[in-house]
Amino acid sequence: MTSALRYEWRRITSVPGTWIIGALVVLVAAGLQTLFVSIGDADPVPARNLAAGLVTPLSIGGFLFAAFGAQALGQEYRFGTIRSTLTLFPRRPTVFAAKLAVTALVTVAVLVLAAVVCVAVVGAAGWRLGFDGTGGGGVGGLAVRVVLVALGWLAWGFGIAGISRNTALGIVLPLVVAFVVETPLTVVLGEKAPWLVDLFPFGNAGQALTMAGDAWGALGIFGLWSLVVAGLAYLSFTYRDA
Repeated sequence: MTSALRYEWRRITSVPGTWIIGALVVLVAAGLQTLFVSIGDADPVPARNLAAGLVTPLSIGGFLFAAFGAQALGQEYRFGTIRSTLTLFPRRPTVFAAKLAVTALVTVAVLVLAAVVCVAVVGAAGWRLGFDGTGGGGVGGLAVRVVLVALGWLAWGFGIAGISRNTALGIVLPLVVAFVVETPLTVVLGEKAPWLVDLFPFGNAGQALTMAGDAWGALGIFGLWSLVVAGLAYLSFTYRDA
């Protein structure tokens, strides 16, 4: 397992796309946060100002984090390098776990950097920062949920790319489900079948990024969806021919 982790770390850090996506996450988050503080007003509750900075990297959706996952597996199929990888490491579950673990580590590192930049922008704008939040476990609980939601988006990109063996689909399909499918269905079914709307994955992902309501329950629903997608990818990767 250690050898597979080292191999995957060298691979993912040598791919230009990893650095490009990471830079996009940080730059887009910083730009959005600058826009938000320039057109908005500070919240009188310091914890909510801090929370605003923490969630900004995911405010446009997590498709850039899905791109990390899609690239980790989809690019191997695209360029045919998966056969070489499996020749070096024949145990497919080990390869799958190594890819997912290393990609998750990179995702968390980029997310933390983007969040630090956003919080710095909020502080530089003169907005008071603090930890005295209420609901959902306060700012500490929110920070944990931000990380887990980002990993959930990663699992969607990783899973769809693994199932379809298509990098682009791993990036685009989560975005389509979140904004093209769920949004109109929420409007149509909001009054007729609210229980169904409450099960939508990305609506719950958004709810998890708040400090009000059942944020942890929403995270649980999104997490289950993410695990299902990743689980299907595991079965596909393990039992289908390369």
